[in-house]
Amino acid sequence: MENTYVGLLALVYFQGKGKEYDLSELRYILGLTQFQLDELIYSLFEKSYLEYIDYEMCLSEKGLSYINQKQALKHEYESDEKHLSVIHKEKAISLDTIYVPKKFDRKI
Repeated sequence: MENTYVGLLALVYFQGKGKEYDLSELRYILGLTQFQLDELIYSLFEKSYLEYIDYEMCLSEKGLSYINQKQALKHEYESDEKHLSVIHKEKAISLDTIYVPKKFDRKI
């Protein structure tokens, strides 16, 4: 896989999660198929950005320096779960009602 941005995001994910990574979560976050994720991980191992330590994938020193070089070291993986808004069923309008946003009739 040649998309360096996606590879960088995967490395930042491994840096943030450490040994607590979940490949299905990574696949969901990056929006990849299983085949694409396999190719990505294979290419990261080929470039020596990932390594096995105690039978688990970990970020290597070369991977950490790559993240540092791309100035992504300050980024952290955070789940969007705490940023999701809650839909209150009591305040929801009926699907039969036409929704008109506030100030819809005004020109910009």
